[in-house]
Amino acid sequence: MSGNNYKVFLSAINRLFKHTFVYGLATVLPRLLTVLLTPLLTNYLPNSEDFGEVSIIFSWIIIFNVLLTYGTETAFFRYFTETEDKSKVLGTAIGTLLGTTLLFMIVSYLSLDHIASWTDKSANYWRWVIGVLAFDTLAVVPFAYMRAQGKAVKYAVIKMINVIISVGCSALFLIWLQDIPGLRDWLPSDKIELYFIAFFGASALTFLVICKPYFSKWKFDVLLWKRMLRYGFPILIAGLAFAINETFDKILLEWLLIDNATDQVGIYTACYRLAVGMTLFSTAFKLGVEPF
Repeated sequence: MSGNNYKVFLSAINRLFKHTFVYGLATVLPRLLTVLLTPLLTNYLPNSEDFGEVSIIFSWIIIFNVLLTYGTETAFFRYFTETEDKSKVLGTAIGTLLGTTLLFMIVSYLSLDHIASWTDKSANYWRWVIGVLAFDTLAVVPFAYMRAQGKAVKYAVIKMINVIISVGCSALFLIWLQDIPGLRDWLPSDKIELYFIAFFGASALTFLVICKPYFSKWKFDVLLWKRMLRYGFPILIAGLAFAINETFDKILLEWLLIDNATDQVGIYTACYRLAVGMTLFSTAFKLGVEPF
């Protein structure tokens, strides 16, 4: 390897490790806050059954996050790096997710009672969860665009602020506002619903911060869209396999256990979250290496 090539190689490796470190912070701190959120939920939700309800719904959120993005993020990186017309790639990815997300919202809200009946979870919960899913899905391409431009620090800061808002609002709704009589009467009495309202607010605020690409000039290319779908389909299958492997255990436990199923899921999830740090490095490296 010549001297110039060696320098280019070292520069690239340094950039990769820098991005991995920054993305690592954006991964580690939110996970740590999630761990801190566990005692908040176990102490201030009425019982472990309620924590089990939250855990099961979050398992569905993770699975639907994969389904609703269907590999668009990775396909965006694939074609953004090799296509000269960047706005075409950005516009196609944005238009794709915008269309399918709106369709998902319409169908889901029209089927709210059926979803509640099938999952045996309150429609009041799903009303907010569908909004969380929609905003998180619409935020995928703006976040990917940020990473593709090398704005790792901005990405990390926004991600950390999102988690801080989520945890802060959860604490606000579940603890402090409960002691204010006027507000306590105004808020829903169900603390699980309050928890999902907090996450909905954090997702909505985050999307408002990063939604600028949706209002910029972009164009939709049908041929590129088909190529992105073909490229993203294997990513969807792999992502779905990963999501099922990571989260479907809570759903299966609810289906398989006969007595106190949701209560047992709550206890299991609280213990499971103690081991969340094991996956931090691999997630940080993946976030750094995809745009690289």
